[in-house]
Amino acid sequence: MKFLLKLILIAAALWAGYWFVGARGSKAGFEAWFQEQRSRGMTAEYSDFSVQGFPNRFDAGFSDIHLADPRRGIAWQAPFFQILALSYQPNHLIAVWPDTQVLTIPDDRFEIASEDMRASLKFEASTRLGLGRAVFTVQELIVVPTRQAIEPTSVEKIALAVEHIAGTRAEYRLGLEAVGIAPAAALVVTFDPEQTLPKQVSEISADLRVRFDKPWDRKLAENALPQPQHVEITKVEARWGRLHLKASGELEIDPAGIATGEIIIRARNWRDIIALAVSSGAITKEVAAPVENAIGLMAQAENDPEAVDIPLRFEQGYWFAGPVSLGPAPEFVLH
Repeated sequence: MKFLLKLILIAAALWAGYWFVGARGSKAGFEAWFQEQRSRGMTAEYSDFSVQGFPNRFDAGFSDIHLADPRRGIAWQAPFFQILALSYQPNHLIAVWPDTQVLTIPDDRFEIASEDMRASLKFEASTRLGLGRAVFTVQELIVVPTRQAIEPTSVEKIALAVEHIAGTRAEYRLGLEAVGIAPAAALVVTFDPEQTLPKQVSEISADLRVRFDKPWDRKLAENALPQPQHVEITKVEARWGRLHLKASGELEIDPAGIATGEIIIRARNWRDIIALAVSSGAITKEVAAPVENAIGLMAQAENDPEAVDIPLRFEQGYWFAGPVSLGPAPEFVLH
């Protein structure tokens, strides 16, 4: 029994020593990161910082945190922010945001309220700390612009997941689910001036597989962001009242961000969708007329003329809805 007691005491002392050394190293690492940002001309401040959680956690907590890039006019402030980790699994982090925070961009300032905003990040066990899996969730999100006289935008629930596909260098699966999206009324009017749609977008969901030119890892802070090379869309779906869109397809993307490939869009009440695209300025009336004629011909071959499969083709820097050109295609470049 004495031997067993001694063994337990030694193990406890060793574990306590490990925790205190790890906590000290964690705190030093965070402080070095903040100092590095300041040396680059960034704002990186907090009123208090501590690492707690003995004996099984490293819980880093920041009070009155303020991060900003003065050159780009982007800033973020929050009364607190936490990064939590199990002491026996330090490559798995959980980030916890407060119920209120402020985000500033060059054109506006947003007050953000939410319930239970958090992210889980699991890094691969290597010196590069590649992203293995990340999940971000938030409930009852409300975004209030303070420099524009428009109503808040709210979302009942958002879940976003990213997972590195095993056996690949830089391929990731991305999933999105957003439910109960209520855009500001002033924004809805630009899309739906006659106000024929409900106030809420019922659902937006997506399931994608994306190959990048390099992995998402700790080198991101030193180099340009990874750029997409291939996108496989298993499903993108949106429901807003009587409007229903589903899409699937594949795109190859060159180093300049120019896509080649085809996406098939299944559209219900497609005439209304075209009318909304015109009213929002997404396409002109001159483009809409031949698009509507071409889709009308496709719809004649369908059992349900209100639901039609529209091939959206990307070719040589342009995109086409069926045979009709929509003009220069958007570039797929991450900044």
